[in-house]
Amino acid sequence: LTAGGAERLPERVTQAVATDSRHIEYYGLFSSDGIWISGNVRALPPTLPIDGVPREIRVSNLQPGSRALVERMPWGEILFVGHDALVLTGLRGIIVNALALSGGLILVLGLGAAAALSLRPLRRIDNLREASRAALKGELGVRLPVSRRRDEIDMLAGVANTMMDEAERLLWEVKSVGDNVAHNLRTPLNRLRALLYRVHQETKLAGPEREMIDQALAETDELLTRFRALQRIGE
Repeated sequence: LTAGGAERLPERVTQAVATDSRHIEYYGLFSSDGIWISGNVRALPPTLPIDGVPREIRVSNLQPGSRALVERMPWGEILFVGHDALVLTGLRGIIVNALALSGGLILVLGLGAAAALSLRPLRRIDNLREASRAALKGELGVRLPVSRRRDEIDMLAGVANTMMDEAERLLWEVKSVGDNVAHNLRTPLNRLRALLYRVHQETKLAGPEREMIDQALAETDELLTRFRALQRIGE
């Protein structure tokens, strides 16, 4: 604006205002004592020093980030040049809206993907829970399902199945031992009791001898009761 002398400066300021189609540039030419000469700025801002240094200007009708300078010309006139940060504010709004929209989409898609990816593991965990409940009810042949993925859930199910196999084996061994003992000893005990009962009925024993026979019968009945309890434990 100043490259041409003082004579044409008012004309150049007016032309600069006229060519500003976006209405974001502000110009003002004032006399040495602050009287308006030309431009779209009618008064000098009192907060801006006349030193030619660009500074941020805070005016109600300008966007945040607007800048302006005031400089005294060599011939004494004062020139004001300002720039509205309307484009910067619009760009900031575009970026903020884009970030908000993309953040919302990312959040929705992320939650949807997480829900979709968690359905299969949750379904597998429900199957594990159902199998565990069946095992707790006494179904020793039930095993936790194992998929072909061989992931952490399958590893945990495999360990649990190994433990259940060992528990079932030990239970069958205990049952087998109890059944064998009860089967092998129950018949001789029944014969012994029948013999004691026959002695008790057919002999004329009295006194201590008869008490010993009665005590032997009672002990034999107690042993038979124990063996029947072993059979129930096996069941």
